[in-house]
Amino acid sequence: MKPVVRIREVVSALLTNERGEVLLQLRDDKPDLPYANYWTPFGGSVEPGEAPVAAVERELLEELDVRARLTLWNIHACPVRSIPGKLICMHYSYYGLLEQSVETLTLREGQAMAWFTRDRLRGMKLAYGQETLLDAFFARQLEGIR
Repeated sequence: MKPVVRIREVVSALLTNERGEVLLQLRDDKPDLPYANYWTPFGGSVEPGEAPVAAVERELLEELDVRARLTLWNIHACPVRSIPGKLICMHYSYYGLLEQSVETLTLREGQAMAWFTRDRLRGMKLAYGQETLLDAFFARQLEGIR
């Protein structure tokens, strides 16, 4: 009998400002939290029966109490979260312009939030190996997506 491969879905929101910077969250400093003290886009897990777009909207409300107009940008299998032959983690990335000031946001999860340019992210370790994802996103911004 062939083993059953489970699918897990996660979402991220690549929120940008007028300067093309991306808003990231510094994960909490908890010993049981994977990638504690690492920077990451806002997002999280898709709940059973939930569409990825509904999940990313829910996560933004839970983590920042904000709504944003989002567009699906990328879907890929996340190798860092996948287990060969057992689990495939599908990562849905959305992007959108954050039209309100960061100072008006309420950070409900994580230690901090900050805007990042492509250059500022170079050499930083991001949660779940998202360096490649963000590098590709910044490259696409140069081609015209915002």
